[in-house]
Amino acid sequence: MGPLYGAAMNLTRNAKDAEDLVQDTFLRAFEKFDQYEQGTNLKAWLHRIMINRFINLYRRKKLRNESASFEEVEPMLPDDSAALRSDYSGAKAIETVLNDPAFRESLDGRLKSALDSLPVDYRDVLVMNVVMELPYKDIAGALEIPIGTVMSRLSRAKSMMRDRVRTLDDLAGSGRN
Repeated sequence: MGPLYGAAMNLTRNAKDAEDLVQDTFLRAFEKFDQYEQGTNLKAWLHRIMINRFINLYRRKKLRNESASFEEVEPMLPDDSAALRSDYSGAKAIETVLNDPAFRESLDGRLKSALDSLPVDYRDVLVMNVVMELPYKDIAGALEIPIGTVMSRLSRAKSMMRDRVRTLDDLAGSGRN
């Protein structure tokens, strides 16, 4: 069982999934034991069952893992679902993040000042990407701008943040002399 578990860990990269895969392998082997040829390598036979089972489970999981757009799901949501969408992706969500005490406390004074001094267009893209961890496509959709604009604003926002933090560092350094 040890070598099978090690191989299962290599396949799944997750202890719980590896345990499930090994258990499923032994169950399959028990069900199909009449197909095992005496005198052949039992370990290799079990390993082959495990690999085949993993591939089948992976394919099945991949087929089920389809994503749906908001437009496809929207008719199934309550009437206030449009508000949910705007809360998630719009200015309200960004303001919620920026006004969150835990988020504000996690920033040092320089970062707070630099973030507060960014133009809103740049700040929103930066917060949505870095803090809210949204991909470019979702940011572009939420702000109704092209993906290229998201990428350029994000790059400029990061550059402005670096410059502002550097300036604040320089001011703090010159105040010590």
